[in-house]
Amino acid sequence: MLPEFSRVREQLDTQQREFFTSAVRMYSGVFRDAGYSVMHEGNGLVSYYDDLVHTSPMKKMTASFTLDIAEIKNNPLLIYEHLLAMAKEMADQQVSMSVQTISEVTELVGNKHVSKGTVTPEDIFAIYEKVEISFQPNGQPNMPSIVAGELMGAQINAALLQIKENAAYTQRFQEILETKRMQWYDRENNRKLVD
Repeated sequence: MLPEFSRVREQLDTQQREFFTSAVRMYSGVFRDAGYSVMHEGNGLVSYYDDLVHTSPMKKMTASFTLDIAEIKNNPLLIYEHLLAMAKEMADQQVSMSVQTISEVTELVGNKHVSKGTVTPEDIFAIYEKVEISFQPNGQPNMPSIVAGELMGAQINAALLQIKENAAYTQRFQEILETKRMQWYDRENNRKLVD
């Protein structure tokens, strides 16, 4: 009896699609654990922030590769090398698009902060004072992620270390967190539950 080639092909397609999807997530860095949803129709994603509305239009992302049948015959695993390269390209496009959208929305809602030179603890305080922070049931804050390039990341880490090592900075940071905790409790207590 001959194998069912259509079924084998379908299984291989599914396996490669799952491999590609997990590889894209692997290359997505801090966005790896971000939620996602599939949009089957529409012109973009509409987000609401208090009285402001932001529309993120659909953007095209592409990645492709070409296979040489002779190369595949010699090395069948070559297709996975190509899939990994394509996944990295797709992840880079997704991350770039996400950072651009975050930048647009941050400016739209007035949370943009421009540092005057090297990042200082005062810059970190200004940033945390502008964002909402949620808390776990045990009172621990769910600190927002900071996404930065290598140079900016080093400056931010240095400023965070100063906050940790300087008692006055640590006290100020704790005061900001306490204010954020009270704001979060107020938001949680004023939520309207839907029946």
